[in-house]
Amino acid sequence: MTEQLTGLAMGLLAGVLTLVGFVAESAAFENLAAGQQVIGVWEIVVGTLLLVAGAKLVRDEAVPRLMAITDG
Repeated sequence: MTEQLTGLAMGLLAGVLTLVGFVAESAAFENLAAGQQVIGVWEIVVGTLLLVAGAKLVRDEAVPRLMAITDG
């Protein structure tokens, strides 16, 4: 039961990280188009880090835990 909840929590956290990363990337392109290069570049970096963190969390934590549940 604990393993199921942990896998679900990891998947939920990965979804939140990915969503916030996508929003940061969208805001970055809007700021770059408006001529605010420093803020735009900063948001691109933060958005990319969040997207990578979300993908890594899914790959390394959520999927293996959920696969272990279905195997056992």
